Amino acid sequence: LFFHQEFAALEGIIHALPVETRAMLSDKYNLVQILAASADKTHALRFLVNRMGLHMTQVVAIGDDVNDVEMIRDSGLGVAVANAIPAVKSVAKRLTLSNDEDGVALVVEEILQEPIPK
Repeated sequence: LFFHQEFAALEGIIHALPVETRAMLSDKYNLVQILAASADKTHALRFLVNRMGLHMTQVVAIGDDVNDVEMIRDSGLGVAVANAIPAVKSVAKRLTLSNDEDGVALVVEEILQEPIPK
């Protein structure tokens, strides 16, 4: 995990990564994440959901950046904060205020006030 201003300068390094790894580039934060190809939030979330005997349709996921796209898309309710990147917003089912405006808290509060389906 490191910060970098010029992603184009990293192109050779990224293409030379072993096949077991991948790079996630975030223009939003000038952030580069190099991780195992199978390591991502969606994979971890699916593991936990399955272990709990639940289904992804029962999950609310909230995010803003490249590492959240799959998780937002695959959750029952995917929420993008207002300052999310376009890729997150495009797969979200709901949009909330930015993280600076307590958007996550508003969604959680709203969900907790909803009646539990029988």
